[in-house]
Amino acid sequence: MKYNRIINGINHNPVFKLEGIMSHFEGEPLQYVCTSNFHDFFFRPTPHPKFGNKFVGVKVHEFDPEKIVIVNADKFIEDSIFQTITDDNGIQHYSSHRHDYVSLDDGRYIDGGRDYPHTNSDGDILKVSFVDGMMYNAEEFE
Repeated sequence: MKYNRIINGINHNPVFKLEGIMSHFEGEPLQYVCTSNFHDFFFRPTPHPKFGNKFVGVKVHEFDPEKIVIVNADKFIEDSIFQTITDDNGIQHYSSHRHDYVSLDDGRYIDGGRDYPHTNSDGDILKVSFVDGMMYNAEEFE
């Protein structure tokens, strides 16, 4: 099946400076994918040699903010559907966690992350999913 990749840009708000995380994984070709539930998620085109995952999540350690935690994120990302709203410039915006209220200049908003997404926007909500590290229109998978 051929999927229509989302052409418009995505507005991300990563937790970390992405360059710093990428340098931590030096030698591994990682691509930033999204941020959700205080994790930044990355995709690697080949499975990890030890763990077999293609998606990696990175977050601040729960009890020691000086440390980061790296998790296998395949199940989390592959089973995820994000809702986005589109601004007047065609950029997609999503709420990255349950208390992330994202508002646009025209008063529209999206909130609730993936836990309970809601918006006041009429008709321009797009559900997105991931295939090989890229966001696609999730309705194509239904």
